[in-house]
Formats: sequence, structure tokens, C-alpha cells
Amino acid sequence: MSTLLIAGATGLVGRETLARALDDPRITHVIAPTRRALPPHAKLTNPIADFEALPLNADWWRCDAVICALGTTRAKAGAAEAFVRVDHDYPLAVARAARAHGAQGFALVSAIGADATSSLL
Repeated sequence: MSTLLIAGATGLVGRETLARALDDPRITHVIAPTRRALPPHAKLTNPIADFEALPLNADWWRCDAVICALGTTRAKAGAAEAFVRVDHDYPLAVARAARAHGAQGFALVSAIGADATSSLL
């Protein structure tokens, strides 16, 4: 693998995933679309993106694989609809855009199933 796209690179799991990807010599380029700028790195492309209106034809979608660590909490989302948008709709949009630009792999980090008594939607 040479180019990896990480969605959710500013969150708890995404930050760690980004750090490991940047340190991994097998990965030559990391694309991390975020709402706010990340610290610069020679291997990093960091487009600032509005996940409500992703630029689906942007060249930065071209990657070999995606790790999607997008997610929120009910408290941060405020409403069930917003929670579903961040935990379902955004990852689906990322998967579709990356696939349309040639991505061959997609890994989704999710809390679903972690606790059978969870109130996750």
C-alpha cells in the first residue's frame, strides 16, 4: 500500500491511526481530510473539508485504501439525526467517493457490538 486516506484523523482513534501511518515506511502518502488543519508532515496531505458538502470529485480522494474513524457521541451530536449523519452517512459518503477514485480497501472503525447493552443507534 502506498497511499492511505484516513477519515476522522482528529478523533481519538484517528489521531493514533494517523501517527502510525505517518511512521510506517510502507505508506508513502497519507491523505487526511479534516475540519481543521493538522500539523504539517512531509507525507501528509490535509484538505480542509466540510463533511456536509464533500467535494466528491476532488483529486485527493485517489488512494489505495481508507481507514474511516469518523464518529461522534450522542452528547456531541445533540440529536439522533445528527448522530446517524456522522456515524453512518459521512462514512458511507467517504467510502463511495474513495471507491469511485480507485480505492481497493476500506476499514471502518465502529463501536457497534462493543457493548450489547449500549444505546447506540
